[in-house]
Amino acid sequence: MPPTLNKLRWRAALMTAAVALTAACSSTDGEGSSGADEPFRMLLIAPLSGALADSGAAMRAGFSAAVDVVNANGGVNGRQVELTVKDSRGEATEIASVLNGALASDNPPDFVQPGLTTPEAAAALPLIKQAGLLAGSTAASTSFQSSKEHPLFISPTPINGDSAYAAVEHLAEKGFKSMALVVVDNESGVASIEPYQAAAKQKGITVTGVERVAADIVNATANLDRLRAGNPDVLMLGAFGAHNKPVIDSVRLLDWDVPIWGDNSVAGTNLARLMGDDKLGGITLVAPAYTVADTPVTNGEVFQKAMDAIRAKAGGTLTQALPIYINPYRLVILVKYLAEVAGSTDGEAMYEARTKLKAEDALLYPGASKFWTDPEDNFMDYGPEDYVAVPAGPFVDGLIKQS
Repeated sequence: MPPTLNKLRWRAALMTAAVALTAACSSTDGEGSSGADEPFRMLLIAPLSGALADSGAAMRAGFSAAVDVVNANGGVNGRQVELTVKDSRGEATEIASVLNGALASDNPPDFVQPGLTTPEAAAALPLIKQAGLLAGSTAASTSFQSSKEHPLFISPTPINGDSAYAAVEHLAEKGFKSMALVVVDNESGVASIEPYQAAAKQKGITVTGVERVAADIVNATANLDRLRAGNPDVLMLGAFGAHNKPVIDSVRLLDWDVPIWGDNSVAGTNLARLMGDDKLGGITLVAPAYTVADTPVTNGEVFQKAMDAIRAKAGGTLTQALPIYINPYRLVILVKYLAEVAGSTDGEAMYEARTKLKAEDALLYPGASKFWTDPEDNFMDYGPEDYVAVPAGPFVDGLIKQS
């Protein structure tokens, strides 16, 4: 059975929402409430201060680079993009306040990216839904997947479920027969457990144990010792950022000689900076091809032009993981092409056009083999063929360097 069909089957089994989109549009002139002479207003709310300020700066560089590219290529259905950037401080309460202010202004946005993290997006999406506003995020939580629950929301980020399926597919290709799973005990981590279990069952891999570690854990040896008792062939880790260090350190403390594989969340973490290059032995990452150096995707002309544009805004070499730059960039490019396919800048028309968008229609979009095929799904399609399994290595210019 082809991988894509497998993925669609388990994804359909997990999703409970049905298509339920209203057909009413806010305008009958094909251009929403603003004419072609009006700018297309985009609002980026990013953590420009606080603990996530470096990530916020990377988001801003990627988003604003794409705005320049779109404006140089005809804008959004002929409307030049006007960008406003606001600080969320990485806090859900602040993002709600900023968004309320923008929506109540004389010039409300036509499109918004509400922050970086899942809690930020969760705080913003009810307001966005009420306003009938097209929005996009780089948060990868399955809680945002349903078009019924969150109409007018799009994401170019691989969702947890797709990442889980891809990771398990690569484990099966390597001949692993059993696995243990570690995730962070938060909304995003817990949401990935069921996709992992479903994918493992489909591929004939036994899940010997699952551990949910606290977000503030310092030592995970008790969790890892329980998993070691199941004698799995491989340990799969799904965690982002600093959460990875105590888990990996605990494997070493236990002197547990088990291969460690990390999914897309781990691949988005600069493990070399977090732990040191000498601590990366025995770790394999299953990463989207667009995040790894020297793949056909990242060596492509469109991708290289996107990188040049982002570097120009970032002031040179990229210091953060590439997804923090490239996914906001891709959101902006997507909006341009959704408007072209829809023949409108109305938010609902653009949203409904997402399943009609084809790669050949989006020549400025870096890193896509396909877009959306399921009208119930707010996240773009990613299959195992869109991922590569590589040894963990340092980030060079935002990309994982292959050894």
